[in-house]
Amino acid sequence: MAADPFADNSVLKLLFENNLNPIAYMDVNFNFIRVNQAYASADDKTIDYFHGKNHFDIYPNDENKKIFREVINSGKAHETKAKAFEYAETPEKGVTYWDWSLTPVTDNQGNNTGVLLQLIDVTWHIKVEKKLYDKVKKELHSYDEELETIIVARTKLLQQAVKSLEFENAERVKTEALMLKAKEEAEKANISKSQFLSRMSHELRTPMNAILGFSQLLELNKLNEQQASYNNEILMAGNHLLTMISDILDLSRIEEGSLAIFITDVILTDLIAESIALVQHKLDFRNITIQNLIEDNDELTLKVDETRLKEVLVNLLTNAVKYNTDNGLITIGYKIFGDGYVRLYVSDTGKGLTKEEQEKVFEPFNRLGAEYTDIEGVGIGLAISEKLMEMMDGSISVESEKGKGSTFYLDCPLGKLKEKCQSEKIDIQLDAPDASYKILYVEDNKSNQKVIESLFYKYHNFDLTIVSSAEEGFKYINKYDYDLIIMDINLPGMDGYDALKKIKLDADTKDIPVVALSASAGLNEIKKGIEAGFNQYMTKPVVLPELMSVINEELNRKAKLN
Repeated sequence: MAADPFADNSVLKLLFENNLNPIAYMDVNFNFIRVNQAYASADDKTIDYFHGKNHFDIYPNDENKKIFREVINSGKAHETKAKAFEYAETPEKGVTYWDWSLTPVTDNQGNNTGVLLQLIDVTWHIKVEKKLYDKVKKELHSYDEELETIIVARTKLLQQAVKSLEFENAERVKTEALMLKAKEEAEKANISKSQFLSRMSHELRTPMNAILGFSQLLELNKLNEQQASYNNEILMAGNHLLTMISDILDLSRIEEGSLAIFITDVILTDLIAESIALVQHKLDFRNITIQNLIEDNDELTLKVDETRLKEVLVNLLTNAVKYNTDNGLITIGYKIFGDGYVRLYVSDTGKGLTKEEQEKVFEPFNRLGAEYTDIEGVGIGLAISEKLMEMMDGSISVESEKGKGSTFYLDCPLGKLKEKCQSEKIDIQLDAPDASYKILYVEDNKSNQKVIESLFYKYHNFDLTIVSSAEEGFKYINKYDYDLIIMDINLPGMDGYDALKKIKLDADTKDIPVVALSASAGLNEIKKGIEAGFNQYMTKPVVLPELMSVINEELNRKAKLN
């Protein structure tokens, strides 16, 4: 039997065993050498069950066996998308669909020693999405605990090494080596966690685009009261899940230092009004009154990141609603300090916090017992808020008394006095409303295709073409004169970046505006897309009015250039 390359490498072994996707390592005759728990669980078996058995004795399939053999003979990896599969021993599971990749493994001399099989479940269903999210939260929490355990263990070793230095100077070299090793392991673990979060964010955003997209389309139709109520529940639940996905990704970005902050002078009254508007439906639902003591000062500004401070305020207001009493009161006000800071405060009439709870309220994933109630949440909103305030040279604190409510304080740098500006309302208006516009949408996901198709059906001056791959798209691009192209990034075959490059190198198509619409929502992905040459980069789930606004903007810009 071939050697196990994972046995002597603790990092590879950890990544292998804790990977959420099923992975199996087999020798050149496809006998199992190692499988992870996810692989075993997929067929309701134990890890030990697979040891020594041949893959095709358990899962006979002549077509797959031919592919496996070709990978061994050629030394080239193979990937299959959405492969249908039904477990013979558990037919009650029904048909599932898997993306799977087969990668040859070689020794130092370049000889094939085996293959690595990786599976990804792509069976989309709303209930499956919820289970997937719960699994992500559980795995992330488990991963953080494991990382903390590693760091604590390494720290203990370092402390022992430092203590020994008091007696023997020679231990210094050993201590430095231990410190470097601990740092490298922590960095590797953090990189692995970030990659995992980015992957899961993409996988969750793709089906969420269909869920929220169709719900938004339903809002555009005449629904009866019951239908509107059901659709509103879908929208609220979907947006809540999307918020939790974004919060987890934001926390990861903050921890790795990749979250950008843009400081400007922001008018306080506008910021407060917009934040209250975002939670108004929650206030109305519980009949909670909000007392805004800031609305009388329209010249006061803060030197902050407008988007991030609004995120903090909305989080505080949302918590003030969730943990308040029905018919309760929320008060929002401010005080100017002489040292150039403004203290904002948000008070509620809820159940309040004990001193012990106040000390833990900003800890990630610590919901202080609320996880055992019907109050929804993950427990990272305040942790993110604390880190965002620090990044904006501010701070957040809390005062509370059990049974008498809580008050959260935000200390923000004072900006310059400024005249109040009127915000513009975005209308979808084309400079030539009677003209006909040809638009190409390149997207391989059928649900996402249907969302956009249903949206454009309402606009008769748009001639929409939908294709499932870039290769298919170029057959139309070379034949028709398109006014705009909407492009997914992760496409089968040629991806969105290669397709964009080909479009820009062709003199006949280089001036067509291309808008990216992708589930890859990380800051680095967005920056990469803009630098690659996309006119704009939009993320899934798409907000339909925002998409139409972008289309309006790009078509009008193209018309002016012509």
